[in-house]
Amino acid sequence: VQSVLTQSYTDFEIIICDDGSTDNTANIVKSFSDPRIKYKLQKNSGVSTARNNGAELASGKYIAFLDADDLFHPNNLANKVASLDQQPSAALVFADCKVIDAKGNDTGEKLLGKDENVLENLLLWNGTVIPGPSSILMTREAFEKSGGFDPAFSTAADQNFFFRIAHKHKCIRVPEELTSYRKHDS
Repeated sequence: VQSVLTQSYTDFEIIICDDGSTDNTANIVKSFSDPRIKYKLQKNSGVSTARNNGAELASGKYIAFLDADDLFHPNNLANKVASLDQQPSAALVFADCKVIDAKGNDTGEKLLGKDENVLENLLLWNGTVIPGPSSILMTREAFEKSGGFDPAFSTAADQNFFFRIAHKHKCIRVPEELTSYRKHDS
């Protein structure tokens, strides 16, 4: 949450979808006194349902996702919004990711997306194409037309979503690290 609140682009809202957590999430959210933060508790239904519910509650032109353990870098939203505004034929923009460990230390690993032939590279399983849901920003219209994330997938829901988006929409890459992806030992 803090990594979103410190964005250089400030015209955003934060929708926190609590997927039935049993920890102190509700109190942590209450500790932030920013009116742009909205909290929704749902029964545990998985990450796809949480993402879809968050997108449904969002009111903006663009939608971004941030998994609970990942981080946005300060210019993440500004650079991605600028990219989509400059290329109105694109529906989704993604950026490269720095990999951090469970404690937030840089591992030296990078997840670099692919600029060209996004759908073809996804279908060929040609390495990292779109680094993950926390690396994307997309138009609300494209998200709605795609049908969102499929809750039937327990894993690979993001890959399925990326296939469907790239099949019908132009996807572009910002070739800079704008997010951190947290990799746990397990």
